Amino acid sequence: MPVNTPRSLTLPQSWLMRERNLRVRVIGAGGTGSMFLDGLASLHSTLIALNQPGLDVTAIDFDTVSEWNLGRQRFTRQDIGLPKAISLIHRINGFYGCRWVADPSRATAKDAKDCDLFVTCVDSASFRYEVGRAWTGKTTDALWLDLGCGVDNGQCILGNLGKAAGNIPRIPNVFDFYKQQLRVPPKDDLPSCSMEEALSRQSLPVNRIVADLALNLLYHLIRNGALDHHGVQFQLNPMRTAVIPVDPSAWSMYGYEERS
Repeated sequence: MPVNTPRSLTLPQSWLMRERNLRVRVIGAGGTGSMFLDGLASLHSTLIALNQPGLDVTAIDFDTVSEWNLGRQRFTRQDIGLPKAISLIHRINGFYGCRWVADPSRATAKDAKDCDLFVTCVDSASFRYEVGRAWTGKTTDALWLDLGCGVDNGQCILGNLGKAAGNIPRIPNVFDFYKQQLRVPPKDDLPSCSMEEALSRQSLPVNRIVADLALNLLYHLIRNGALDHHGVQFQLNPMRTAVIPVDPSAWSMYGYEERS
């Protein structure tokens, strides 16, 4: 039975080590990932200006920029044919003075190793399932931030990647909430081949909105040290948002029951 006591998502101990930047790994540099990485660079610069540790980011994406990516993603016509991760990180490093790393390879669950924050900005349900299966029961201080979009809706969920270190209560992640749904990938999992087709699958603002909501979670967690909610869901037309509180009774609505 869930224990209904006041709860919050607090900064992991490893994030409190002031002598180094947070190690962040972002999987996906497409519609959502490119928007999120651009905002993450702004967050990094803000933290540095506030005399706080910044972010050491590695972006992983095996895909290349196509003409139908223009407009929806953070690329220009000059980027067509280039690896998304390399093109985007090169631009961010030049604009913000970062030393971030681009990895133009296909990501695996092992990429979550040795990082503080693992971020998934992918269309693939099977990849989320692979990550969840691989890290269930493993002790780590890392958090997992997942960003997902539908046609005109989306959500971001921040939780523990695996088993929380020490006696800190565990915060569920996207795999804990949607294990069964992620187990069977959606039938329509192919890339869009035109701007018109892409817009029929997802409304234009969706990727930017979910990226901003996820960045807001991170900003307040880092600045305030704790959150009373660990996710946000939204829909467009009309615009509505709802938070996912750090509350076992709310988690039970997703089929997740906390172990006593």
